[in-house]
Amino acid sequence: MSMQQIDSINNKITKLDVHFRKTNESFSEKERLFSRAIKLNEEVGELCEAVLYENDNNQRKKEKEIDLDSELVDVIICTLLLAHNRKKDVWIEIDKKLDKQLNRFNL
Repeated sequence: MSMQQIDSINNKITKLDVHFRKTNESFSEKERLFSRAIKLNEEVGELCEAVLYENDNNQRKKEKEIDLDSELVDVIICTLLLAHNRKKDVWIEIDKKLDKQLNRFNL
């Protein structure tokens, strides 16, 4: 992923953040944080459902199409929205965490 793509994603996340702030103007920062964390949890649940649906033959068929990749992207977008107003750059934090994990596994 190029820096241009990351910048584009950051700009789109900012636009979504502004939209959600306008539609929920009465929310405090704490309420906004809780709301986004709850939404992230909902999306993780849908991702888990998609994993089960795709990999467990005992799962019953759903009325709507379930797309694992789309559900994964929903989790990422919710996570980026949750991270958007933090004081740290999420991309730098991801890089640092990956370095830590690579070091831990001697990779």
